Amino acid sequence: MGWGPGQFSKAQVVAIKFIPKGRSSKVSLVTPNRNDKSKKADPAAFVTTAARKLKLGDGVKIGYSTLSKQTWVTSITPLGSTSKTKSASGQSECDKFVFVGARKTRTSAGLRMTVLARKGSNMWTFSAPLEVVETASGSSHSQSDSASSSISSPRKTLSQLASGFTAGDVVALKYDTVNFRYVLKDIKPYMMSVDGRLTRIGQRTIKGVKYDAAYIRTAKVNLALIVPRVTRKGAKTDVGTLASTLKTLDQSQATFTYYKQRGVMWMGEATAK
Repeated sequence: MGWGPGQFSKAQVVAIKFIPKGRSSKVSLVTPNRNDKSKKADPAAFVTTAARKLKLGDGVKIGYSTLSKQTWVTSITPLGSTSKTKSASGQSECDKFVFVGARKTRTSAGLRMTVLARKGSNMWTFSAPLEVVETASGSSHSQSDSASSSISSPRKTLSQLASGFTAGDVVALKYDTVNFRYVLKDIKPYMMSVDGRLTRIGQRTIKGVKYDAAYIRTAKVNLALIVPRVTRKGAKTDVGTLASTLKTLDQSQATFTYYKQRGVMWMGEATAK
């Protein structure tokens, strides 16, 4: 479930947070430092290795030892990923979260942003690399490395990507664990999939703009998916092909992919079964 600060005797250490099998509440156990005499957090090699490999929600086997009422971790073994879900579009696996919000701070060195996202009732904070900002003289400054994107680059920065989401949107996050903190690498809509029957094509008005809306009946819930007017970047099906496919379904059973962005359920693809 994550990492955090801990204390073992009088030393500062890193703690691993997890949910034991068969339980619903989190537990925190401290991990050892490399040097027993160290007062600052300096985790053992097996801890730093596990932190780099593990993702939120992954299964782990944790060895521990108790001595004089003190308990600490002795081993961390990954059991395989349970946090990653294969996307509906057949792309590589990604981590599914619900977007909560983003906070941006503009400094003389660059733009700092953090994204808050959740799974169920659990919340996590993801920090984005420092982004370049323009100064009054037109020059730019940044302490980040080449992984950061300039605002003049054709590719959107992480803060620009995050601004396209609102609370409640389902997002796919790509991140690394650096110094036991989660560093965001990418954020995009999470593609979902459902089997259902197209009942009719109607219209919806969103912010004064009219869109076609496909009404889908499934075994569990009925959906109203908005048909985009412009092809989304990276989409496998352009909006013209999507509209033509919907016209041919006519009450047929099909598989629909969709995503939620800015609070709107947008259709991605429709494939007859």
